[in-house]
Amino acid sequence: KRALREQCAALDKSNKALAEEKGQLKEELLHKDDSEGKAALAEKLQEANGELKEEVMQSYKENARIAQELAAKVNELTVLREEQDKATTEIDKLGLTVGELGERNKDLLTQLEDEKNSCRVLKVELDTLIEEKQTVESRLEGSQVENRKLIEMLLEMKEKEAERMNAANDYYDNVVSNANLQAQRRLSGGGGG
Repeated sequence: KRALREQCAALDKSNKALAEEKGQLKEELLHKDDSEGKAALAEKLQEANGELKEEVMQSYKENARIAQELAAKVNELTVLREEQDKATTEIDKLGLTVGELGERNKDLLTQLEDEKNSCRVLKVELDTLIEEKQTVESRLEGSQVENRKLIEMLLEMKEKEAERMNAANDYYDNVVSNANLQAQRRLSGGGGG
């Protein structure tokens, strides 16, 4: 834009200079009496007028070129602004996503810490249960040893009882046999005598 303004200002300045020169030439033409001078002056005016027209045409062409460049730059600027807006929107979205992920991460870390605490509590409970199990197993082992001893004692007692019963049965059988023998002897001795 600035270059266009500068060029326009330069063209305006040049137009004014040519207009002044044209005015001076007209003055000269009015003061000259001879026809040669008038013809030369007219030729000079025509040349100046042609140059002025040429400069004006060049100015129009330059203005058109600059206008096209300016339009292209405006389009580029519009595209860049749109891209910047899109990028800003994406950055905002990513900022939200990062924020959401940060919150989710905090939640997961809290959940992980809770799980770790739960695991610690469960480990303490498991250790306690293992100790209790070992205690119960130790008692069970002790009870089994004591039970075996009691069974062995009971078996010994039963065996002794069985031996006593056998001895008592044998004694009874002997007593009964002896009594039977004596009774038979008495019967056989008393019948004969």
